[in-house]
Parts: sequence; C-alpha cells; structure tokens
Amino acid sequence: MHKLRLAFICIGLATSFTAIASEAMASDARAKDGVALFKSFCVATAGDKARALSVLGEGNALARRLPEAATTALFGKSGGVAWALSSPSQAQLLLAYNPIGICEVRIAEADEAAVIGQFHALTTSLSTSSSGNSGKPEKRRQGNANLTYETFNYEVGGQKALLAITTSDQRVGEQQHVITFSFVS
Repeated sequence: MHKLRLAFICIGLATSFTAIASEAMASDARAKDGVALFKSFCVATAGDKARALSVLGEGNALARRLPEAATTALFGKSGGVAWALSSPSQAQLLLAYNPIGICEVRIAEADEAAVIGQFHALTTSLSTSSSGNSGKPEKRRQGNANLTYETFNYEVGGQKALLAITTSDQRVGEQQHVITFSFVS
C-alpha cells in the first residue's frame, strides 16, 4: 500500500511539473511574438526581404529601421537591413536580413522553454505540409550561460531550407535567443 501511495504521489508531482512547464511556455507572449515574427517575415517569405521592406519600410510606430552603419557593424559588411521592433507583449526583437541571404530574428529576452516550444510548434506545422527533418539539440556552455542549438530542414520550392535556433537560459550580450532561416545545398 505504501509503494502504491508513493507511486501516486510521484505521478502527481510529475503531472504538476508538466502543467507548470506548459503554463510557463504558454504564458510568455514574448516567445510567441518572436516566433510569429520569424514565421511571417522569414519562413512565409522564404527569407526574401521584399515583404519586410514593403511592410516596414523605413519604420513605423512598432519598428525602427537601423541605420546602414549599424547593420554593417552587425554583419561585418554592408548590404544588410534590420529593424528593431517592440511587440504588443513588449518583446524587444530584431528582424534582420544579412548580406548573404540569411533572415534572422533575435529575441532580447523571453522564457527559454517557451521559445523552444514555439519553435517546435512551427517546425511541426512545417513537417505536416512537407517532409522535414529535425537535428538533435546540441548543448554547450558559454561563460555562465547554457546554450542550446537546434536545426530543422525542409523543402521549399525544390530547395533545402534550414531553420536554426540558438537559445540561452539567460541573456548573452544583446539577446537571449536567435532564430535563422537560410537555404543550404
């Protein structure tokens, strides 16, 4: 009887922790906003900056286009374009297209599990519309931060697209999470 009671207590605790983790994932709207921006401006456009240029242009109330000197410093060469955005959930985001054709979204700060959960939801939706393949998450330590890197590739118009996410358990420099879209051969 004691073992059975202990088993029920363990199951109850596991269920509680799962519910708490799920609630945290759902509750950080900054993660949802960051991945939604990535989906709209990187995935849906196959990484083409034309939509961002037409929608965001030189900037608006929510998005401020970075000066060319800032994007050159960001990418190490000229030819890129980027916007700093503040989402309705107050997420501080950076949408950028670098000179070699990679689209990225940087999230200044959000719950790591929530960002990973939103990324997995995106890759799951892409898997149902085409064949996709997830890479095994890789973990490493950088200073005091624990980083996780994960990839997902799928076909877009006969080309192989690669989504990659690097998340951290804390802010590293100006951001905590970076999501990229690119074509690979």
